[in-house]
Amino acid sequence: MEENGNSIVKIPIKSEVERVGGNEQLKEPTIQFLRFTDKQTISVDTKDGEKVAQISGYGLEVGFNYKYFKEREDIEAAADSIAALIIKVIMDTMIQKANEKVEQQTQ
Repeated sequence: MEENGNSIVKIPIKSEVERVGGNEQLKEPTIQFLRFTDKQTISVDTKDGEKVAQISGYGLEVGFNYKYFKEREDIEAAADSIAALIIKVIMDTMIQKANEKVEQQTQ
């Protein structure tokens, strides 16, 4: 969808499940974002500017429960937990890709 020369992306928010003919269907309101100017990107780059990791999307929210941050160690523990989560996602993806490659080679 185009509006004033900008691409618009519709993204559903707040799902409501509706039963139709025994099947569940999501009935969701939508919000609109400009394709380029509203997209948020956070990345880790090499010194040469090559992307190592990237998180991007529309309407990204990063939140913290500050009542748990009393000292620097609390913040570091939260950061370590986020790092462990990212490591798990990367490892799971790499294992899945390796398994798919092996399956393709054995066919």
